[in-house]
Amino acid sequence: MSSDGGLRQLFRDHLRAGWHWQSLETTLVAPGTPDLNGCRDGTEVWVENKQTTGWNVTLRPAQVAFLVARAAAGGRTFVAVRKVSSPGPRRGVAVDALYLCDGARARELKTGGLRAGVGILGCWNGGPGRWDWPAVERILLEYHSSIPASLAGAWRRAPAT
Repeated sequence: MSSDGGLRQLFRDHLRAGWHWQSLETTLVAPGTPDLNGCRDGTEVWVENKQTTGWNVTLRPAQVAFLVARAAAGGRTFVAVRKVSSPGPRRGVAVDALYLCDGARARELKTGGLRAGVGILGCWNGGPGRWDWPAVERILLEYHSSIPASLAGAWRRAPAT
């Protein structure tokens, strides 16, 4: 499985009808730009894909800066996190879950992780075949964060690391 949990391809495979997806590899050109840009019916979305085995979500400062600044400018930004863990005495049952989070809350997601619950718009367990892809699509198309531009200001100037 890739470092993004295979989410780029899963979004492409499960959200096809009417979508135009573009995968981005822009680390050297535009640090922080999300992995996936999609558009359907005139609605454009930016999705940063992450994989974790625990509650922490690793986001670079430049990624947080992009997600928050784009949301403050009226864009739709999201962090899709695939949480995968094997069963065990300390971990409990096996998990293969998708968390879809508000990109405008990327700073809180970076510091508090999934356990904090801040900005989580939906969560589905059971692996990609059981995730509620119509609900994912509804959130992408209908949810619009309302972050004041004043709160995004400091993140616009975040260093590109």
